[in-house]
Amino acid sequence: NLPLFYRLLGAKVGAEAKISIDSKLSEFDLLTIGPNVALDNCSLRPFSMNTNNCFTLRKIYIGENSSVCAKSVMAGGARLSAGTNIGPLSSSHELHDARSENRLACRTLRPEPPFWLQAMCGWPVLLLQKIVSLTPVLLLMQHMTTMSWYDGKLISIQDGLEYISTPERMLYYISFMITRK
Repeated sequence: NLPLFYRLLGAKVGAEAKISIDSKLSEFDLLTIGPNVALDNCSLRPFSMNTNNCFTLRKIYIGENSSVCAKSVMAGGARLSAGTNIGPLSSSHELHDARSENRLACRTLRPEPPFWLQAMCGWPVLLLQKIVSLTPVLLLMQHMTTMSWYDGKLISIQDGLEYISTPERMLYYISFMITRK
């Protein structure tokens, strides 16, 4: 239960608040989250630097029945009145753009798909995505194992290190790192 976790860290979290696990909250004692608030992959940062190159810590207050959508940032000193709905990719400096329709874009308020649909459709797609993302690395490994760079026997640890660190292999190791990014 994420709201309980944040309460234990010092934040004031109202009843029925929904907080995404991807939300980035900090300085919990400076956060007040009202009842029935939805936070979806947003940032609540009471810490900031002012124009004098000094840091400031200011409270953030989010009133009841409000929502903060994905990739939105609430800066220190932000005060959202009740029913304020911040849209995606927005900030507390753009409160004039808040509309009630933005609440529909908040993913934490949407119900999850049924378990059977996740198991039959979602998980296979995620598994296929993972396999496809590993394909370049696996092809590079297969190609590297067909090369004959080292003909000696692996008797000692030094032989093993020489085998791994041959200059020809270094290009493959660099390629592994590039393809994994």
